[in-house]
Amino acid sequence: MASKTHTFFYKKLGRHYLGDEPRKTDYHAVATAAHYNSRTKILVVAFSIGAFYLYELPDVNMIHSLSISDYAISVALFNGTGDWVALASRELGQLLVWEWQSEQYIMKQQGHSSEMTCISYSADGQYIATGGEDSKVKLWNTQSGFCFVTFSEHTSGITGIQFSRNKNFLVSCSLDGTVRAFDINRYRNFRTFSSPERVQFSCVAIDHSSEFIVAGCQDVYDMYLWSVKLGRLLEVISGHEGPVCTVAFSPVAAMTTLVSGSWDKTIKVWNCLENNSEHETIDLFADVTCVAYSPSGEHVAAATLNGHITIFDVKSATQICSIEGRNDLAGGRYEADVITGKKNLEGKYFTSIEYSVDGECIIAGGNSQYICIYHAREAVLLKKFEITQNHSLDGLDEYINRRNLTEFGNLALVEKRDELEGGNVAIGLPGVQKGDMASRNIKPKIKVFSVRFMPTGQSYAVACTEGLCLFSLDKGII
Repeated sequence: MASKTHTFFYKKLGRHYLGDEPRKTDYHAVATAAHYNSRTKILVVAFSIGAFYLYELPDVNMIHSLSISDYAISVALFNGTGDWVALASRELGQLLVWEWQSEQYIMKQQGHSSEMTCISYSADGQYIATGGEDSKVKLWNTQSGFCFVTFSEHTSGITGIQFSRNKNFLVSCSLDGTVRAFDINRYRNFRTFSSPERVQFSCVAIDHSSEFIVAGCQDVYDMYLWSVKLGRLLEVISGHEGPVCTVAFSPVAAMTTLVSGSWDKTIKVWNCLENNSEHETIDLFADVTCVAYSPSGEHVAAATLNGHITIFDVKSATQICSIEGRNDLAGGRYEADVITGKKNLEGKYFTSIEYSVDGECIIAGGNSQYICIYHAREAVLLKKFEITQNHSLDGLDEYINRRNLTEFGNLALVEKRDELEGGNVAIGLPGVQKGDMASRNIKPKIKVFSVRFMPTGQSYAVACTEGLCLFSLDKGII
């Protein structure tokens, strides 16, 4: 027997202009999100000026309001009881939970507003430190996945970061010409190291005893050595003829060896704590992008711009083996590419490498969507991971759409934009690939900026275009 259909009729009881209040602050404010809790009969309305308002229905009385930022709130949502309201901002990368009755935050999380550039594990693997182009240093808990402290002392992009072995502090270097040491227990910047002249630091390293810090420069081709205890500059180490892009101290307590890599196609082995002028030079066939010490301190691996990873013996400065990894990075094409896939492969290389805890394997990542793990002695590929399947990023598709290549140019370079999408935003200059990407319709290129093994060897972390990704053998960690 067919059920009877009932016709519903709706009647307008009133009209209320909820935008009048936020437009007192900004005339162009528009509502971006709303949610109604039927249990408490409260409506939350969020606006593009970063403020939200709570209204009690059916009388539409405003009972609460708060401004959380200057960016548009993308999502607003009540919990079941209506006591908490969750708010998220897509442009700011912020998520918070607000208890409106007691007027306090239950949770507040915010990631980097731009790309992460470097990461480092603490000695026990409990924390991960990240640095980004937004000049922020953040500490994350590997178990909860939450950021619990943010350091904002730097004024330019972070280029290097490393934990001390005693887990009491971490150091970071920046393009603002400073190297800063942060106390993990008191959450403060207790040391700031600078050079006699204004330089831009590109890499930083701490020795095994956590008493000395060295940082390389990208403009004057020198390295600076400081004492953490004294807080003063000890030596200026010169010898490279190009930007110093990577430095690493020996992980062995009894050794004071320092290895540096540069764009002058050399790596140098220094005994900087004993004799500044004593060093061994190892010539390579391409610019160096990253170096890594083996846990035993006997070998050092160097990644170069030709896609190779070359392993040397530190004492004899002789080559042990070479890994040709360029073909392992193949697989992605950019929409704006006008060259063949074979020619595009010549631009693939590793930007970050590290030895495993046992020294048997090397993990490597670069300007590709793949993470490669190689056997160090046999120089063979053991495993290759794809870090994302997000096709809103550029560089994941193996083939590009040739129909976009018209006689008038590449249609992929033409920005398609709806009217007032994202509000009244200023469009950046053509070809800009950094900055606030939320205000422009672009596809960020997938890249791996840094990769690090957990000290226990059970997981590894990747800083890429997607953010901070953790890969683990233990199912309970993720």
